[in-house]
Amino acid sequence: MSRIKLNGELASYDGFALLQKSIDERLDQVEFDPTLSPIMASLGFEPKKVFDPKWVIDILGWVMDLEDVDEFGELPFVEDEIIGEKGYNTSRKGWKIGLSKRTTEWLKNATAMDTTLPDFVVRDINRLTTSAERLLQRSDKSKNFLITRVLTEGFAISSSFWPWSKAYTGKSLFANDHPYGDDGTGTALGTNDNLSTYTLSKPTLIEMIEQLRNQKDENGTRMNTADKVTLVIPRTLEKTAREVLADGMSFVTGEASNTNVPNTFAWNGYNVELLILDTLDQPSITGQVGNATQFFVIDTAMARDTRAFKFLYLYDNVIEMYKDDNSKSSYIDIDIEMSADIFNYQVVIGSTGAGAHPLDV
Repeated sequence: MSRIKLNGELASYDGFALLQKSIDERLDQVEFDPTLSPIMASLGFEPKKVFDPKWVIDILGWVMDLEDVDEFGELPFVEDEIIGEKGYNTSRKGWKIGLSKRTTEWLKNATAMDTTLPDFVVRDINRLTTSAERLLQRSDKSKNFLITRVLTEGFAISSSFWPWSKAYTGKSLFANDHPYGDDGTGTALGTNDNLSTYTLSKPTLIEMIEQLRNQKDENGTRMNTADKVTLVIPRTLEKTAREVLADGMSFVTGEASNTNVPNTFAWNGYNVELLILDTLDQPSITGQVGNATQFFVIDTAMARDTRAFKFLYLYDNVIEMYKDDNSKSSYIDIDIEMSADIFNYQVVIGSTGAGAHPLDV
């Protein structure tokens, strides 16, 4: 299937068909930046195609134990697993690149017999082919920045939808008072705490892991203890994280490129995987993505099991080529309508990294 879509008018010209083939062949060879492409899988995001830009998703609760069957053998309905609802709204992103009027006219009038391309056509085609590749790379980068913002924007509520929105509990994603359960009178059974404000250190990390392991479900039951947790950090915290996880052994910044340096640690009775997220603490067209002090502890296995993180999209990447009758030039563009959010807060603990832990003072 072609990566480029020609509109009906352009599809009738041999020259544009040749250009389409050239760009398709180039895009088939594209290899994206390996520091960006694994983010969705590493954080446990579930890609989900949706059919409306603004909708509500039912939030399924944690798996409960079975109730007793009554004396007549009547099975009780499971109604309490739906513990809340959370909405989403997609946003549309795109970019376009133009082809000169002169090249457009040549391609428009070209036939299958035109095997020798003028220099200006070759130059424009090469530029457009490279630009099409960069459009796809821009799209991937935008997706991964959006995914990263699900974590970095979780400390406050500033939007009804997207990463800036509240959890289904009515609190921001990271809060120390998420209510859970109902005692039958409308009062919560208790609260969960998935917020830390301490800088990265041994006491802080132990405390955050225990916060994660002590999250309660809607029945007030402690959830499954994670076999492994993932510590997600910006590159600026790499040295600190490695020294904490290696119990004081000295590391220099940038040693992640050394294949002899481990990224999984058996540490203080825990199994900790280190994930250095290069999209965290980075500038973007739409503003800074997090900061140098934020970090997170995630149970990625539980995130996948409960479909906690979702990347939502209305349609796949579409690259289209079309002619503008006003300018007499032709363009290629890319657009995608997407969103990302978290639908079960219990799988992640977030820290602002604002101050030292009391045991470090």
